[in-house]
Amino acid sequence: MNVQHDSIQILDNDNGNGDGIANPGEEFDLIIPLKNYGFSTATNIVANLSTSSDLVSILNNQNIYGDIESEETSTGNLFYSLLLDEQLTSSDDLSLLLEINDGSNIWGSIININIQAGMIVLND
Repeated sequence: MNVQHDSIQILDNDNGNGDGIANPGEEFDLIIPLKNYGFSTATNIVANLSTSSDLVSILNNQNIYGDIESEETSTGNLFYSLLLDEQLTSSDDLSLLLEINDGSNIWGSIININIQAGMIVLND
């Protein structure tokens, strides 16, 4: 079971500015697709998103992907929801970890998302 990192989407239309980019102080939903590269159907797939950062609050940390056929991709039935602290900068690490579980196996994947924060330039 693998995360399709290139297909991760940020949905910030309802509680953000709608630009599809994570910004400080913004609440957004995160779509994390999973692909089954195995030869058989992966069943009862559930994934939990966690962080060790104090700069991000995970409002919904679980997605239920259910059964994923061989070579198929699923975005699950729910979205992960996050709220970023207003003090967040572009260089901060959100330390997001996705733990994927089928009841027998556990896979882990680091989730990297780009953050766009303002930049202050001081001139002498």
